[in-house]
Amino acid sequence: MLETEITQRDKKQARYQTEDLGKGVLLEMVSIVGGTFTMGSTDYDRLKPPHSVTVQPFYMGKYPV
Repeated sequence: MLETEITQRDKKQARYQTEDLGKGVLLEMVSIVGGTFTMGSTDYDRLKPPHSVTVQPFYMGKYPV
C-alpha cells in the first residue's frame, strides 16, 4: 500500500475538534487512534527488553505551537 493511499484513508477516518481557549484563540485538534505496539529493541542494551505498550486514544493539536 502506498503512503498516499494510507494518508487518504486516514483522512476519511480522522475526527477533528476545536477548543475555544478564550480571547478569540481557537485550538484545532485531531483525534489520534489508540492501540498497542512493541516498544524497544534487542539491538541495544538501553532499548531492552522489547515490550508491549498500549496508548489510549487522545487529541493532539493540528498545528505545531
